[in-house]
Amino acid sequence: MKRKLNLWLLVVLGVCLLLSACSKNNNEEENVSKSESDEESILNIAIPTDMTSQDIHDHNSTLTESIHSNMYSYLFKRNVDGEIEPELVETYENINDTTWEFTLKEDVKFHNGSELTAEDVKFTLERVARDESVREHFFYRQIKDVKILGDYHFQIITYEPEPVLLNRL
Repeated sequence: MKRKLNLWLLVVLGVCLLLSACSKNNNEEENVSKSESDEESILNIAIPTDMTSQDIHDHNSTLTESIHSNMYSYLFKRNVDGEIEPELVETYENINDTTWEFTLKEDVKFHNGSELTAEDVKFTLERVARDESVREHFFYRQIKDVKILGDYHFQIITYEPEPVLLNRL
């Protein structure tokens, strides 16, 4: 009799566990539908270390770069197929072996409301190309000059042909 009771309790307990594991939690359903209908979404990213620098050119950390790519816009980015495509650049052309010409998208604003111009690009690229103390200087030192052709129009001139320039930008 005792053995039948233990077996019966074990079967009931097993069925209860199975049913609770297969059932949906109503609170979870509410939270999912609530967050899907919110106008703002929250993205949490977990990484094993802190960002080493907010300076996009003064770090050598893949994890820091993964944060930067979610915080900042670049002249170019890779699409889902891994192809390089313009992000802040409207048009670009390889003029010759050492000269690239770019036109920025207009009405791109910094967080403080000021507009992105060719002067900003010149400052950023010449800084990393000339300042040997910046950790990514090695990757940009081939930039000889950044010529301003207009508010949104500029050229990058390199010392030698630079096949990975767009990837760096």
